[in-house]
Amino acid sequence: MLCHFLSELNERKELKACASGCDAIQMRHLRLLIDHLENEYASVSQRLGSMLQHGQITYGLLWALFKPGSHVFATCFGTKEPRCVIFDAGEEITQNDETWFNLECRFIDYDGVKFGEAGIFLRVAKFRGSKPIESLEAFPLRHHQSHEQVRKDLVGRGHKFLEFAGSHIRHCKGSAFFMSKGKVVKVKIDSRVTVDTAFFHDMQPNYSRPSLRDLGVKEKDGIQVFDIDAMFMEDREREKERMRGDGVDARKLSEADLLVACPTVCCFSFKEKIFLECAVSALRDIDWLPGSFDCLQIPSDTKTMLLSLAKTRLGLIPTVPFDDVIDGKGQGLNVLLNGPPGVGKTFTVEATSEYFKRPLYSISAGELVVDHGDSHAVESQFEIIFKIAKHFNAILLLDEADAFMASRNELHDSHNRLVTVFF
Repeated sequence: MLCHFLSELNERKELKACASGCDAIQMRHLRLLIDHLENEYASVSQRLGSMLQHGQITYGLLWALFKPGSHVFATCFGTKEPRCVIFDAGEEITQNDETWFNLECRFIDYDGVKFGEAGIFLRVAKFRGSKPIESLEAFPLRHHQSHEQVRKDLVGRGHKFLEFAGSHIRHCKGSAFFMSKGKVVKVKIDSRVTVDTAFFHDMQPNYSRPSLRDLGVKEKDGIQVFDIDAMFMEDREREKERMRGDGVDARKLSEADLLVACPTVCCFSFKEKIFLECAVSALRDIDWLPGSFDCLQIPSDTKTMLLSLAKTRLGLIPTVPFDDVIDGKGQGLNVLLNGPPGVGKTFTVEATSEYFKRPLYSISAGELVVDHGDSHAVESQFEIIFKIAKHFNAILLLDEADAFMASRNELHDSHNRLVTVFF
């Protein structure tokens, strides 16, 4: 560990030598330490220096390549976007017949309430011979051929990351991912999303970001074999990933902090209808189309009534406050659009969404009728859908709702239950 800081120790020695009233005993001890480190690691320094001149490294010298407190360049597990973290410590680990150099690092994250440091583990798999440093899964940022430009770009992205504290609606065009049964599912999206980390974790309290940890379970001859050491390592990694401390004031974050800001933010996609993490660099402001309401081909009095109802409900028109006789009821606006296909029912909702610059959350009856008409499943889905729509002040479109509005039939109990749930 100390050999990484030989240059700093030598600088300290020179400062002490120039300072008046320097403690002779401290100076002698410092020189003794420096001499010991230089002699002990002379061969390592020589080999490392020779390798670095050619931009190469061997697995056996990885420990000497990574300096504690230095910036490490890597890529996001889910989006493959470039990122930077701070290296704290490293060790070689062998597990399930695999060996790698484990990097314990940290970065700036946001948990929906505060900014703070969170941990992450990176690894470099064991290899033979020498490799270009830039070909490693993670390597010191200073060895990147465009490290100055990379640093500038990542700091710029860090500023953007800070802006996404709270709740924001944006358009995402690019990389995103979500977790399914503990595995990363990568997607390319081009749709509107709402960035809201607090609500993301409220809806998914057990969510865990992707990592390189091995759960320690493998099959052998059809029998699951548990690696106890691997399971302890998983617990250690999960503990490391939790944000530490009481948080940091966003205004006090330096460029060095922004350099290691998380490359993704927690979102909900209205098109894909899933919670996912989107690359910060893939998010941009939405180009709303309020003029689309003028293209709506319905009677003018109907358009006026629709706008008046919506404006009143949104509080855009001064009115006498009224909820309902029963507290908690009457706080929504429900509109039933009826007519044959092609007359503009869906476009009416879309145009209203654009006019008021509110997200549109569209759900079809086919998405709700699951498990062969299980009414309990539909009721559970409705609770989630309405909770999401309410939180984001979205316009909710229940398309093809006539499937739930047919008359009850004594011969179809399952359908009757669905109709009951809907109403």
